[in-house]
Amino acid sequence: MKQIPPKNKLTANFLIWIMALLLVPLLLLAAGLLVISTRFVLDLNAVIVALIIAFGFAIIFGVVVLLFLRRRFLTPIYKMTSGLNAVRFEQLENIKPLSDKGLNEDIGELVRGYNQFLKILKSESQKEDALRASEERYELAIRGANDGIWDWDLKINQCYYSSRWLFMLGYTEESIRNSPNEWFSRVHPDDLEGLKADIKAHLEGKTAFFENEHRLLHANDSYIWVLARGLALRSEDNKAYRFAGSISDFTKRKEFESRLLHDAMHDPLTRAPNREYFQEILESALGRTQRREEYHAAVIYLDLDRFKLINDGFGYSAGDQLLVEVTHRLKRTLRTMDTVARFSGDEFGILLEEINGLQDAIQVTRRLHSILSQPYFIEEQEISPSASFGIVMLTRGYQSAEEILRDADTAMNQAKANGRGRFEIFDKEMHIYTLTRLKTESELRQAFQRAEFKVFYQPVLAAEDGEIDFIEALLRWQHPEKGLIPTDDFIPVAEESGLISQLDEFVLRTACNEARSWMDSGFENLRVSVNVSPKLLINPDFSEIIRSTLADTELPYENLILEITESTGVYNSGTAIQNLFDLTSVGIRVFLDDFGRVASSLEQLKRLPIHALKISQSFIKDLPVNSDDTAIIEAIIAMAHILGMQVIGVGIDNIHQRQYLLEKKCDYLQGFLFSEPLNRAEFLRLLIEKGTNLEAKLEETP
Repeated sequence: MKQIPPKNKLTANFLIWIMALLLVPLLLLAAGLLVISTRFVLDLNAVIVALIIAFGFAIIFGVVVLLFLRRRFLTPIYKMTSGLNAVRFEQLENIKPLSDKGLNEDIGELVRGYNQFLKILKSESQKEDALRASEERYELAIRGANDGIWDWDLKINQCYYSSRWLFMLGYTEESIRNSPNEWFSRVHPDDLEGLKADIKAHLEGKTAFFENEHRLLHANDSYIWVLARGLALRSEDNKAYRFAGSISDFTKRKEFESRLLHDAMHDPLTRAPNREYFQEILESALGRTQRREEYHAAVIYLDLDRFKLINDGFGYSAGDQLLVEVTHRLKRTLRTMDTVARFSGDEFGILLEEINGLQDAIQVTRRLHSILSQPYFIEEQEISPSASFGIVMLTRGYQSAEEILRDADTAMNQAKANGRGRFEIFDKEMHIYTLTRLKTESELRQAFQRAEFKVFYQPVLAAEDGEIDFIEALLRWQHPEKGLIPTDDFIPVAEESGLISQLDEFVLRTACNEARSWMDSGFENLRVSVNVSPKLLINPDFSEIIRSTLADTELPYENLILEITESTGVYNSGTAIQNLFDLTSVGIRVFLDDFGRVASSLEQLKRLPIHALKISQSFIKDLPVNSDDTAIIEAIIAMAHILGMQVIGVGIDNIHQRQYLLEKKCDYLQGFLFSEPLNRAEFLRLLIEKGTNLEAKLEETP
């Protein structure tokens, strides 16, 4: 391409041509004057002056013409030449449009064309710059993004994968072709169907955008979790022709979520599933029960007996170690298909699947009982806890896992109530029994507010003369609808619910007030006995409660007798023993009620300051016919007298029982034969009418 002359050279050429045009006429004029001067006589000086003047006018005229031509012709040409040079060297930012004012028509048209050319050129350049900047931003975004980009041309069925997409899977660009199969062939088999279904739904316009979580095979043969998102471009007929989007690697987040889910569904101490997880598994098993007649499963509800004593005696660390060891034993004993879960505290749930029936569940329970009963060595201490089990078979009658666990818990509680260290199988009667107990507990709480509890009194006679020695205060519940409720029907519920201490204090204060009124009525020697539950007895404030009650009622210490029952908690409680010694030291007497009903040792009996034993009426009801009972009673009376204790025979209903006990030197007698329990008004009337000696009544008895 021929180079356009620069501006200064073009101007020099133009000046040379102008000067030539001006000098030629001047030279011709000078030549003419010379010719004339040779023919005519002319003054040479005048001729020279004329030439100089003419030459000066020619110079001035040439300059004026030059300036005019330069402004009208040369300057636009110079500027257009410079602009074209700038275009050549891609310096468009330095080029400005030219003005066409004052130019002739041809040059003006040329300038306008030049300006239009620049405008078009700059517009195209701006578009190219914008496109280049956009491409750079897109490329930079792709390189800087953490997501892998894919672009699927549906018309030719080719898919572009960005370098980040390839890097996430451990591949290079050379190892991956532009085929959709490069994606689908690496999807986990369990996730492929769902991925294709979501893609199809979006391409068919059923979803506004595409989103799917799935696993992709990495080059190292491991799977990573990715979240794929995308959007389809559609033609006028709503047919997708292009599909593009991204994938994000969220394997770490998925693992974190999995850990959170695991922690939320597992017990942090034993790492066993918790109650929520167990309920989900149980719901699935219940569903299989509904679908498959041959499928049998059972739930075992397990609770360690007296676990609180282990925590109190050895510390919570030992208790935690025991729970971990129990979990390990359960898992080692059961099959891998069975589920062991820790619910709370010392409660565990076990799901037995694919068993043959109830007999299998019973055999497994017995095996678990044997394994768990073996000694544990915790912190160099040997611990031998027992466990109680409740068994429930999954049947089509159940609607939820919660119902099954409720019944299993009921069966387990029944096992505890029946002596602990055993198992019970749930039945409907057990559920009815549980509902009855819950209703009783609710009514017990209402009974306090309605003042439905009453204290009745039954005299205890001295065997030798029939004189009333003391009166036992007995709690009665006067129900507004059911009438008088026996203590055996509500005392166990009160003990389980924690209401027993409140009942004990009510009876204590009422009986002491009544005993004070007997003294004021002239019966100064009558003593009153009050039954005290182990729960109140092990209360550190028990001694102070007794002293405060006696002070408030102004009843002397020696007029109060406390009756306690045989209990391991009392025998092993230093607080209970200290309370008893504190109270007996000031004159209060302590009787052991219902003696012989549970096994006890002389060593345990010697630890307590006991003044008298009340023989369980289960040994008296068949006297004197039952030889076993007579032998036991004779042994109890002989042992008590050797230990310096007195003996009280209770539940005496006939003269034959009374006569036998008198012959065996029983010290006190109590029963319906002498008087049934009476309310305060009836008992006071008995005292007034009969006095403290019921000998006459005994003689009237056939």
